[in-house]
Amino acid sequence: MKQMPVFVCDGFLDSGKTTFILDTIANDGFKEQGHTLILACEDGEIEYDEAFLKDNNTSIEYINDISEMNSSNLDKIAKKHKPKRILIEFNGMWDFSNVVLPEYFAIGQFVTFVDYNTFSSYFVNMKQMMVNMFKLSDVVVFINCKNKEELQNYQTSLRLINNNASYFVFDEKGNGEIAFEEALPYDYEADVIDVKKEDFGRFYVDTFDHKERYDGKTISLTCMAFKSDRLPKGQFVCGRLAMTCCAQDIQLFGHLALSNLGVDIKDKDWIHIVFKMEYRYSKEYDEEEAVLHPISIEVVSCNDDPILNLS
Repeated sequence: MKQMPVFVCDGFLDSGKTTFILDTIANDGFKEQGHTLILACEDGEIEYDEAFLKDNNTSIEYINDISEMNSSNLDKIAKKHKPKRILIEFNGMWDFSNVVLPEYFAIGQFVTFVDYNTFSSYFVNMKQMMVNMFKLSDVVVFINCKNKEELQNYQTSLRLINNNASYFVFDEKGNGEIAFEEALPYDYEADVIDVKKEDFGRFYVDTFDHKERYDGKTISLTCMAFKSDRLPKGQFVCGRLAMTCCAQDIQLFGHLALSNLGVDIKDKDWIHIVFKMEYRYSKEYDEEEAVLHPISIEVVSCNDDPILNLS
């Protein structure tokens, strides 16, 4: 069967999903592009007006329980309405991993909406739910954000959860802009880029966002060394541990160092390393990855928490 484009709008109640969907289907020329089906998984303050939907060549089905988001039921609904596209207003309290779409449903974009007025509270008290949403997102939109500088404190944490997503902020008047433009806490144009250990998260994320800043550059860094029997002798991962969600979700973020220069390094030792960074093609990941060519390595003592603080 022909692929059906599906667009998912996720987020908690009253985070702006309905408004976005209504604005989308009301765009000039949208209704002429074929019939649209909305799958609404919750009732928010803003309702869907049947006359408005009809005028915009759109129909709607209400989903009352996540068990209804199964392949058989969704296939039945799609055949009933015969849409050209489907917009899903998903309930942020549900886990999208429990959704089973028909094989011909092709997700074109996954957008998560967050009301900044409640974000900090939810990010503390319902972090797992938010992390689940962010991990799937192509775009994350923060609404009602009066001062985007306040969001900067979350930049590293959000980037480590999903560095491929685009993050935007909208103020109460609907004016939008890119969320993160804060200056880096080190000089990436210096002959030797000196990265403090507390800034490892920012550095790590930026090595993916801006490869041109680091390719061929010399970098000085204090971090941890992680050894593995799966790596060739002398190689190790230069990085940090970070808790992106909860104590059960501690992950290693780091880059491969191609030599220990004969220095006796034990697993999880703190080291001060100076290296040249190179980007080279990886068959495993089918993309360029950063590798480190050590110039000097020194095992150092450090009383810092081995878990990087992302706040």
